[in-house]
Amino acid sequence: MRDPIEDLQHLRTEGTTVNPLPAAEVRRRGDRRRRRTTALATVGGVAAALVAVGVPLGLARSGADDGREISPAPPATSWLQEVPAEYPLAAGLRGGPVEDEGVRDLDQCAADTWDLGRSVARADASTGDVEGFHGRTLAVYADADAATAALRRVRTTVEGCAADPVGPLSYVVTDEDPGGAEAETVVVVEQAETEPGLLSDLTLTRLSRDGNAVLVDQAYTSAGGPDALDQVSRLLLEESALPRTALCVFDAQPCDLASVLAEDADPAALVVPDGFPLLAGWPAASGAETDVVGPTRDGLEVLNL
Repeated sequence: MRDPIEDLQHLRTEGTTVNPLPAAEVRRRGDRRRRRTTALATVGGVAAALVAVGVPLGLARSGADDGREISPAPPATSWLQEVPAEYPLAAGLRGGPVEDEGVRDLDQCAADTWDLGRSVARADASTGDVEGFHGRTLAVYADADAATAALRRVRTTVEGCAADPVGPLSYVVTDEDPGGAEAETVVVVEQAETEPGLLSDLTLTRLSRDGNAVLVDQAYTSAGGPDALDQVSRLLLEESALPRTALCVFDAQPCDLASVLAEDADPAALVVPDGFPLLAGWPAASGAETDVVGPTRDGLEVLNL
């Protein structure tokens, strides 16, 4: 076997004819290849940088790698956890000096009917005596859900008393819809029926929730029956108009309490606001005999039967 190194040493002329490129062409091709390699390296570096920056930006915008848009989580609500010193709890109370007793439990219902022991803050005010008592309690809870749960517990407790009343006492609990998503209202009526059809010892309690707070407003009178209930209800609403309006300070988006207190509003306007649709649903007036007079806050002359 012949040693192949001999062919290299003697540079035999046999075999394929080779036509080498001129030196200038070799240099031109070398320069072109170096430029191409440099350009590819530069493009690759830019692409890598774009990937490194673009991926976090994309994830931050969409939150997912499949292109789905994900909304950011809503900020946590910072609920007020105390009763402001300027809160007008005693505003409108009549019947003597203001004490710090607060509302009373129902006579023959469960102890602590209003379940205020689970609140994180509380304030109390009351006036009057045994014959004519008026009390208020403001209970602040950890959040709106806890305040709503407190109202549910009150309703369940009183319904249990109404289902199995002890002695002559009777209970009626109703819900009121104030027309807002933030607020809830529960009204509890307690009366004693000493004789068939004869009612006395009326206790009216109105619980209003706004945000994470519940205002409990209560009035007692020795009288009873529909007329007494109507009179006490109207008086309770008017006297508690400012404290109920100030409950907005406990909303998820609280109001400015100083602005509420600065408004010199008519208490009746707080109970029945301007623009209330009093005539909604009535047929349009036609003719002199069907003219509509009002609405007005001054009162109208009516036919006394």
